[in-house]
Amino acid sequence: MRLFENLALFTMLLVLAWSFVPAKRRARVVLYAPLLTWVLLIVHFIVEGARWQMVPAYLLAVGLTLNNFHLLTRKKPAPTLRPLLRMLIVMAFLVLFILIYQLPQSFPVFTLPQPGGQYPVGSTSLTLIDSSRGETFTENPDDYREVPVRIWYPSKEIENTQPEGYWSDHPEYSRYLTLELGLPVYSLDHLRLVKTHTYKCTPLPDGQEQYPVILFQHGYRLGYLEQNTSLMETLASNGYVVISLVHPYEAIAVPLADGSTAHYSNSDTDGFMDSTAVQEESLLIWAADTTFVMDSLEDIQSDGPFGFLAGRLDLDQIGLAGMSFGGSTASQVCLTDSRCKAGLTLDSPQYSAVKSGQLNQPFLFMISDNGSYLERAVFESAAAAAYLITIKGTEHYNFSDLTLVSPLAQAFDFSGPISGQQMVRIINTYSLAFFDKHLKDLPAPLLNGVSAEYPEVMIESRNNR
Repeated sequence: MRLFENLALFTMLLVLAWSFVPAKRRARVVLYAPLLTWVLLIVHFIVEGARWQMVPAYLLAVGLTLNNFHLLTRKKPAPTLRPLLRMLIVMAFLVLFILIYQLPQSFPVFTLPQPGGQYPVGSTSLTLIDSSRGETFTENPDDYREVPVRIWYPSKEIENTQPEGYWSDHPEYSRYLTLELGLPVYSLDHLRLVKTHTYKCTPLPDGQEQYPVILFQHGYRLGYLEQNTSLMETLASNGYVVISLVHPYEAIAVPLADGSTAHYSNSDTDGFMDSTAVQEESLLIWAADTTFVMDSLEDIQSDGPFGFLAGRLDLDQIGLAGMSFGGSTASQVCLTDSRCKAGLTLDSPQYSAVKSGQLNQPFLFMISDNGSYLERAVFESAAAAAYLITIKGTEHYNFSDLTLVSPLAQAFDFSGPISGQQMVRIINTYSLAFFDKHLKDLPAPLLNGVSAEYPEVMIESRNNR
């Protein structure tokens, strides 16, 4: 919970407690305590922002204020309650307060871990349009395939600027996500209040240093551009240009060039989960999107759509990464495109081409506890360095920022028992170590064995020299 939320709730608890103290033992000045509560709530509204999880607390503040006003203006002393009745009322209000306190705890405005690198993090967005491919998910023959991207990169230090919100440009995307999950439509509206460590459109550091490039792709259906923001920030802060690309009509929400939104629809992707053939078709589309973005890097490097990045990309060191189906796409592209120098998958299945082929680039496979997505033969047949990390206490959606949304997610089988903050640290730390070793040729002792700091991690390796 946030500072002023906690302070306001603490003062409400004190006010509630004093309300049950007999009048002759209660200082009259204490009845003015709700004024302090409202001062703290007003600061909370201005600085932190109101959210639905605090509505019961706001109502409690109103109730306590009215009750204390009644006590201040009462001319006759209140009748004395029997001790047992007083105790039962006190217990009932204590249980009520605990429930009110737990609601914002259960759906926190979570904090992303500090990126930890030497650079601040900048970000910009653009929609790339592939005029050589028609859009297969629409009926208009004049629609071409759009691939929106968001880029995180090392930035100069900029004073007096505020970081972006998690969904600062598209807070309405939370509504698409909750509808798909079958939750009340407002359930994730508070994610608009989450602050990142990213600054919009800031300049790169002075000099001519080039940075390795990593392309990242989201998971199928519930994916979105920012779904692994913490990982993007960690990599960018440590000297990488990270490009997250999103695949229209097979992600939860995608911003298009005309300002509209393409979002996931069951009618658009009927039978995906039950048909390997349909999955393979989508895999080819995603792979073509990825290759198109890789081709576009040459334009970016030569003062194309992102002029401030011109000359700053190390196109000899390109890594591909992805979560779930996005990781499947990364391995598919790396199988045939030599521009891929290292690959990372986060709990991703493998498909026919990868299972029958051989990955020639270094690869890191992170998988959940049950390992149901792992084709072990892909790891064992890898020609270059390969790492297999199993993270205990995890489920599939622990591999995105959704692991931070609520500690209640485990009760609904949406995530495993692992702490969301610890899970994000594991993903960030091991991914950075892997790319540092295989794109920057830096030492990465973390990849050599068990770490006392991350006891949840079990690691195997092959061809690791």
